[in-house]
Amino acid sequence: MRVCILSGLFVFFGFFSPSFAQETSVKTYTYQVYAGGIHVVEAKLRFDNASKYDVNLEAKTIGWLGKLVPWEGSFKTSGMQKDGVYMPLEHESQSTWKEEVKTKTFTYDDGDVVSLVIQEDGKKPQTPEIEKDLVENTVDVLSATLNVMRALPEKEICQGEADIFDGSRRFTMTFRDKGEAELTSSRYNIYDGKARYCSVEIEPKGGKWHDKPRGWLSIQEQGREKGTLPSLWMGHVDGFEYSVPVKIQVKTDYGTLMMHLVDVD
Repeated sequence: MRVCILSGLFVFFGFFSPSFAQETSVKTYTYQVYAGGIHVVEAKLRFDNASKYDVNLEAKTIGWLGKLVPWEGSFKTSGMQKDGVYMPLEHESQSTWKEEVKTKTFTYDDGDVVSLVIQEDGKKPQTPEIEKDLVENTVDVLSATLNVMRALPEKEICQGEADIFDGSRRFTMTFRDKGEAELTSSRYNIYDGKARYCSVEIEPKGGKWHDKPRGWLSIQEQGREKGTLPSLWMGHVDGFEYSVPVKIQVKTDYGTLMMHLVDVD
């Protein structure tokens, strides 16, 4: 069960790690994930806004967890702005468990998924048929988060909602503002200053969901039972136009996991 929870957590960090900057075209953010105070995951994200936008997040388990759960993940989105909203053109998610690689490539057209290609460990690519009602008016998780980040400085609240299709399921991802917080830098996190505190919740909307919560949905419900949904803090980093995730907290039956911002380039 612990392995399942940590694997789901990595996907969550893929949701909330992207960032945006206007002054130069490429920015790199480094995050570290801790379980019980032990560094277990490292992630680097690069964002390019030279013309269209490109997001590239890579993460992997390290140390004792890397031996127990040898996982690596890569999440990429390219897209464009339309009427001030980020709209994906292509999204790719790739996960490596031990030596087995699985890649999903989504192609979008004006807010709809028009094709999905699944490649598993060198096998022939599969192009499954996708139900129209599962993919209409959807985006990828990175673009959904960017839209919240973009609006935050103007609205002064962390708020937003988007429908996501992950290849087999549709769900709504909702950001809810929980007020302002004052964060202090520490040996774990470089950020110091005011931040917006918000919760994040997903709600199944169709597709192949299990009768009992699994994966990320299970993690979310464990946190709900403890009185806290998965939470993140958005802060302003000097030289960056939009607010960015600076800390994430997830409470589970197996303890609290934290993600911290450790470097900005």
